[in-house]
Formats: sequence, structure tokens, C-alpha cells
Amino acid sequence: MLLRLRSRDGLERIEVSDGATLYALKAAINAKLAIPLDDMLLSKQPGLLTSKEPYSFRDLAINDASLRSQGVAHGDMVYLLYSFERQVEPAARPAAKPFGVHMTLGDVMAKVVKIERQEKPHVSAISFDRNAANVFQSYLQGAFNFSIKRGGLLYGHVDDDKIVKVDFIYEPPQDGSADKLLLQRLTPEEQQVDLLAQLLGYRKVGFIFSQSVKAQKAAADGDYIINTDELIMMAAMQDEIGEHCTTALVTMVEEAETGPQVHFEAFQCRSGAFCAGRKEHTSAHRA
Repeated sequence: MLLRLRSRDGLERIEVSDGATLYALKAAINAKLAIPLDDMLLSKQPGLLTSKEPYSFRDLAINDASLRSQGVAHGDMVYLLYSFERQVEPAARPAAKPFGVHMTLGDVMAKVVKIERQEKPHVSAISFDRNAANVFQSYLQGAFNFSIKRGGLLYGHVDDDKIVKVDFIYEPPQDGSADKLLLQRLTPEEQQVDLLAQLLGYRKVGFIFSQSVKAQKAAADGDYIINTDELIMMAAMQDEIGEHCTTALVTMVEEAETGPQVHFEAFQCRSGAFCAGRKEHTSAHRA
């Protein structure tokens, strides 16, 4: 099981066995990062890193319980707090070129990031609670007639067949227009939603957003489905939530025979797109 550790000093990765306990994770962190066992707090909630009461985060507190029983799965982000400052090595250190050295065409081509369709997706399918999906699209259609973009976070679970099952949607405070969508993330309200979800046996499983009618027309004219900004947001969400993260795109399509119809489509970024997403170049495929 590979986990991502986010601390105030940066992002690192740690590997433990699939059946590891919380104490085994702490021991691995101690062995690899030299953080004392009695000086580390762990949580799946990002608020741990900014809270004035970090000891109130008790979602990862049972040392002899397995990580899976506490809602931690392969690829998940775990937040790590300790009392001192460390220097975290970057994942890749670019080689410095001497001043005045020119790049050849081969050098340029070697730096091109090429992302191809992934052979085996991390998720085989996604299903929605009917009421959750209906509430999301009904508000968009009734209040805005799909004139703006709107987004939300998907909560649910992933079964053994890699099927993501969405049980509810949390729509954080946001600013949406016909072209842009800005979600207010990592707020105290979102932390409360995370805690309630965990108590009910759920976790974040994806991201949902709608395209405005204007954006759909631009996509049709440009012969694409999702634009660059949307792809970057998808990659960032998948990097944060984990490889099981699935993005649902909601659009309203005018059908000749039946009139306006709301469509839900699922997408996922392939492995390796996260780094490219941070550089504003990424790719996606249908789940």
C-alpha cells in the first residue's frame, strides 16, 4: 500500500503492507523520515495542518487497528503534523545547464511530456445514488438553466470490483460563471463533512462539475469534451483524493425528439497525469 504524506514541509510517499496497522505506518514514518513516534499526529483531514487544536483530530487514533478499518486505502493522502521543521527533498531535481549552452531539438523532445491512454483504468465503473444525482442537476436546471458552471465533491465507497459508488454530493461554497468555476476548499465546513462521512463509513471518491451551455457550445465548436482548465482541476482532484477518484461531467443536451436531456459522463485522468496537471498539461479518458 503506497500512501502520500502531506506535512507543512511538503509531500512525501511511504509504503506499508496492505494489512498494516496505524502503528506500523507510524513506525515506517519514523524509520524513513526520522520523526519521533511521540511527535507525530496523523489524520485524513487537511485541517490538521492548520488547526489550533490538532489533538482534536481523532480519525486516525487507534494504533492497533488496521489502516483499512480506519478508512485508509492505497493511494490516499494522509496528513502528518510534527513540531519541528524539516527539509523535504523534491520528487525530481532538474539538472542545471551551464550558462550559454543551447538546447538541441533532441533535448527539447526529451523534455516533452507525452500522456497516452491507459490500458487498465483504476476504476471499472461508477454509480450514483439517484436522489443525490437528481438534486445536483435539478438545482442547476431549475435555478440557472445550466447558464453557469457548478461543482461538488463525491462521497461514497469503492467495492472490491473497483466500482465507485456515490452516496452523496457535497457542494462547497463556490463562485461559478459560464466559463470559470472556483471552489472554496479545505474550509471548516468541509472538514465537518469529512468527519461525518467517515463516521458513516464513507470517504471522498471523486469530483463532479457541470458545463454551462456556453461552454458546451465552445467544446462542440472546438471538437473537444473538456477544456484545459477543467482537465487541470480533474488532475488536481485525483492527485488529492487518490487513484480511485472519478470525475463526473454533467451537461444539458438538446435532443431533437425529446428536448433538453441531462447527461452524466464519468472520466478519470491516467496515472502520470498529476505531475503534468501541475504544469497545466494533462489528459483524460472515459472511465
